[in-house]
Amino acid sequence: MEMQSDSHPQTRDDVHLKMLVPSCAAGAVIGKGGETIGKLQRDSTAKMKMSKNQDTFPGTSERVCLIVGTVSACQKAHEDVAQIIYDKPDPQPKPSGDGDGKINYQRHHQTKFLVPNASAGVIIGKGGAYIKELKESSGAHVNVSHKGENPERIVTVSGDSSEIRAAMGMLLEKLAADPQSSLYPSLNYANMHSGGNMASASSSFSSLNNSSMGGMNMGGMGGGGSNMTPHQVQQAAQSLSNMMRSFNNLGSGINN
Repeated sequence: MEMQSDSHPQTRDDVHLKMLVPSCAAGAVIGKGGETIGKLQRDSTAKMKMSKNQDTFPGTSERVCLIVGTVSACQKAHEDVAQIIYDKPDPQPKPSGDGDGKINYQRHHQTKFLVPNASAGVIIGKGGAYIKELKESSGAHVNVSHKGENPERIVTVSGDSSEIRAAMGMLLEKLAADPQSSLYPSLNYANMHSGGNMASASSSFSSLNNSSMGGMNMGGMGGGGSNMTPHQVQQAAQSLSNMMRSFNNLGSGINN
């Protein structure tokens, strides 16, 4: 399901919000034939796309919904998705799978999204100053996961609906002002479960871009003196293809 032609066009100033969605609620967000996610896009003017079934964020059982648009569009889409999550309880409460030991009924009073490691400091603030400001201004608790092997970290916002709404408004403004917040638009996480690296898409793009200027020779890739084997070149090309496919499909909503 494509975005209608009068929908908000993507610009450099758009926010890229990667919202975590419990797997049990992902189908409800998409809807039959993409009907629900299509309506969410029309109502908010944001572009939205859900990761595939197997593309859960590493260390969790949650899929990733990419929301792209203005701050107000992303906030509207986020609130609508959060409401769907709240209305879709798991009939058998069990650990959420994100390693924090919390169970699903608590998840209904949280929203979670991803930020690149490079953007975590913007949200935390010097000495935790901005997290403290968020708490004082909104009443919500904000936690940023520790830096790990993945290039992204989980931001958890906890509170009632009004507290989360206020905190997300502030956080989206921060993301909009941070050009590094959109470093990883890819929704391909399946390879990361087996030791892959999401950052390879960005590094592969750089490698291929450099090589296009100098061509190939028996010593590897020309132009920059990079020594990539044919197998590495193939892997880089595949990573770039996956990244570009993610961009091209953005707006369709369904990624089954």
